[in-house]
Amino acid sequence: MADIDILEMRKLVSALETSAQGSSVLDLEVKCGLDPDLPAASGGVGLETEFLPETIEIILGEMVTPFTRSLDAALPGENIVFSMYSTNKNLWVSVHRDQAGREFVSWAATEPLSRRAAALRGHASI
Repeated sequence: MADIDILEMRKLVSALETSAQGSSVLDLEVKCGLDPDLPAASGGVGLETEFLPETIEIILGEMVTPFTRSLDAALPGENIVFSMYSTNKNLWVSVHRDQAGREFVSWAATEPLSRRAAALRGHASI
């Protein structure tokens, strides 16, 4: 990703961290956030404002990786070195470590959401 829109990336990380579960809409937003040639899901694609999540799932099918719903759908450069469920917080925490050794922490409702949010934090250095 050449030019990172920090504000949009913060919104995306926030959406992942506050969502109750992963979805095809979030998966599309992650894909658009990582690909500078695609319009932002909230500004250009707009499927989430036109259709129900179930309809988006049918339309997109396997075109979009299930980033927010699968542990196997890692982001490019994702390096999760720790992930754990906290019964006290009722949330998952994940730590992404970048090549410089910096660590980025994220808490979310599911492990895939937590992992992707931590990786996106590291990707954008936020």
